[in-house]
Amino acid sequence: MRKSIFLIFVVLSSLVYFTSCKQRIRIVYPGGVNIESPVLRVGLETGKTKLKVSSTAGLKVYFNGQKVFDNVQGVVEFTLNNGAIKVLCGKDSQILKGNIFLIPQKNSFLKIGENEYRGIFFLLNRENYLNLINILNIEDYLKGVLPYELSPSTYGEIEALKAQAIAARTYALYTLKKFDSEGFDICATKACQVYEGASGEMPLSNKAVEETRGKVLTYEGKLAAALYSASCGGFTEYSNKMFKGMNFPYLIGQPCEYDSLKWYWVYSDNFKPYSLEIDFAIAINLVDEFDVRRGHKKVSTEKAAKILKKISLLVGKEETFFLNKINIISLLEPFDELFSLYNKAKELLKPFEIPKSFTIKYGKRKSYMIQYLIKNGIIAGNERLSYPLNFNHFVEIVSKMMMKNFKVFEEAKFVSLVGKTLNFKDKTGKDIMLNAESTILLRKINGKIYPAHMVYLTGKEKVKYFSSKQNIKILLVEYPKFSLKPDNLYPFWHKIYSLKELEKTIRVFTPIARLHDIVPLERGISGRVIKLEIQDENRSKFVYGFQINQALGLRDTLFFIDREFEGDNIKRITFIGRGYGHGVGMCQVGAYGMALKGKKYKEILSYYYPGTTIMDYFDLEKKKK
Repeated sequence: MRKSIFLIFVVLSSLVYFTSCKQRIRIVYPGGVNIESPVLRVGLETGKTKLKVSSTAGLKVYFNGQKVFDNVQGVVEFTLNNGAIKVLCGKDSQILKGNIFLIPQKNSFLKIGENEYRGIFFLLNRENYLNLINILNIEDYLKGVLPYELSPSTYGEIEALKAQAIAARTYALYTLKKFDSEGFDICATKACQVYEGASGEMPLSNKAVEETRGKVLTYEGKLAAALYSASCGGFTEYSNKMFKGMNFPYLIGQPCEYDSLKWYWVYSDNFKPYSLEIDFAIAINLVDEFDVRRGHKKVSTEKAAKILKKISLLVGKEETFFLNKINIISLLEPFDELFSLYNKAKELLKPFEIPKSFTIKYGKRKSYMIQYLIKNGIIAGNERLSYPLNFNHFVEIVSKMMMKNFKVFEEAKFVSLVGKTLNFKDKTGKDIMLNAESTILLRKINGKIYPAHMVYLTGKEKVKYFSSKQNIKILLVEYPKFSLKPDNLYPFWHKIYSLKELEKTIRVFTPIARLHDIVPLERGISGRVIKLEIQDENRSKFVYGFQINQALGLRDTLFFIDREFEGDNIKRITFIGRGYGHGVGMCQVGAYGMALKGKKYKEILSYYYPGTTIMDYFDLEKKKK
């Protein structure tokens, strides 16, 4: 069996001795640097062929226990060179075939880029690549973890930070030497715990580390697997449902009050795979969906005239229009008759806003109207003004004109859902009850509108609707951005893929042929998908637990799926989810919420890890002996 590289460190280049206080071990490294145990080796930069390191006040380079560079003030560059390491310090260089220690001057920090690090660095030469490892005491390590795992500036509750410190300390020690074959114990990314060194340390998180110094979670005399995630989305999950072979009685599924914002689902079988403008035209019977389905064809003058006539009647006029062709220029006069386009353009626009090219080509009157349409987003700035319009583009333009000139949609705040009845409050606080039996549903995400079979509501979304006779014809829900900030908590998210995009994402995880569909087969107590079927054109593959996140590129597996079809094939898949992480163990958002309500760190930890005991690490080690 291969010996631990950590033991090689000790044998070749360090001295072990005991302190008088609790007999804690200190390890001495080249240059007389001693680090109290538990010592942690953190993989900072791995798999590299070139690295640059500096310090805040000089560093020393040791090779085979001997100092080869002293008090280097600038950047030291390390380059792999035929299995050896070329070390470049200013104008001086050496070729060293082996491993290297980098020791900071007293009261100094080592640096990678702008990040500063406590402890020392060890450069491990793997012949084909280099691993840069930060060696330091676990308490110093935790000071560089907490601000990135639970930021004190956002989650400024000391009891939550103490709970996080103990969970992070326990997790690091539980997974000790996981990457031993690569020379380190733990990585520095979210795959382990995010660690950025001393640069981001904050007084409150440092206090949490210091006031819980040495404390760890145990179960039946052993270190607990103290998993945690950013947001559990209202309910944690059993460990064995998310991770194969991890069946711990203290990692169970249970509700998380602070992270439990309730969502209500609205479903509709009246799915329209069109734009908001076309949906509106269908809802008010301005157009027939039969024509919309063939909307890529040029609009005839007869159909355009009929639509304009309907608009005329809707706005209280009885105009009839005879058009020889249908393009933007030909619509200017009908729009002026129906919506007083020219007068509105003159009120809105200044002469200098009108492009000279428009005036020369179309004259003053038409130029004003064209620029008005562009400025209000009714037509694009690069619109081909004399080019024949297809049916759907024509419908979108006339619908935009109606929406611009008349209040079509009402804004409201969602309150509750009872059966198919939606309860809203309008801007004045008045209660509104509307039926959503056969509603056209739309979701707006990051400024873009998508058709939907289902939408959810919590009361934090912007809601617009178009109704007739107490029935909602169109419901448009604009979703806020995902946020775990306490003052703007919104742990809901959407991930939208085209079929090809999803295929590409899955193929990074596992080879598949042409994707046919993905189907959740089993859910855990939290609602998370714990078994997923990936169907390609040849066969099915099954993915379990947390691997589902990796296969689909999602924040969490607490999700639902909305599919949009084009014929018999999936055109687009929308994942609608909540939470961030795996949902096992402590919920960081929930821990903060408990601390806000006055709970102490022991209560927080006993809730998320029931049956565990808090002990001093060294007392635990004595019991083992």
